[in-house]
Amino acid sequence: MKTIGFAGPSGSGKTRLIGDLIVELKKRQYSVFVIKHCPHGFQVDREGKDSSKYQDAGADGFALYSDARQVIFQNKFKENGPAAIAGKNFPDADFVLVEGGHREKGLKKIELLLEGISESGRCSPDEVIAFISDKEVDSDKPVFSLDHIGGIADFLESLPDISESGVRLEIDGTEVAMNPFVQKIFEKTLKGMVSSLEGIPENPKRLNLTISSKE
Repeated sequence: MKTIGFAGPSGSGKTRLIGDLIVELKKRQYSVFVIKHCPHGFQVDREGKDSSKYQDAGADGFALYSDARQVIFQNKFKENGPAAIAGKNFPDADFVLVEGGHREKGLKKIELLLEGISESGRCSPDEVIAFISDKEVDSDKPVFSLDHIGGIADFLESLPDISESGVRLEIDGTEVAMNPFVQKIFEKTLKGMVSSLEGIPENPKRLNLTISSKE
């Protein structure tokens, strides 16, 4: 998984850029997911529509679904931020493109610097891996134009994969930290138990086990 933020103020072209990159990366046979940071909040339906009524009534979450897609909204959550959202919801993604999130610590970002819109950087220099600009940028990092979609996609392909193997344990929505030794015990035990079941691949890429208690 490669999770990259695209930072720039409103009107800098982030949405158009990400849309063009989705098309290009899909042509290259990658799975692509998008996370949009909404610092001022968002509303799914207009006031008076069903989901708005559920929110007003105090629902902790709700889902919208059809034969083609589904969206789940949750008001109470223990983890936040692009890395947590991507790891939990898009674990098998090749690319997760984050619109916004310039203040997210640890997120690698491509910053948009455009004449008359965003002329000075807002991100931590240590987190910026490239720029997109219509002017000269004094930096030793790669600089692309908004229309150089193929070159930007090539650059994204060259980035290291940050997905990690391991075991995640959640109890009532809260992730429990486990050291590598304990993770390895869980992994070997679970794989050993399911290996005798019929129809199980020899080396499964991902195992999910949910245990629910009524008490």
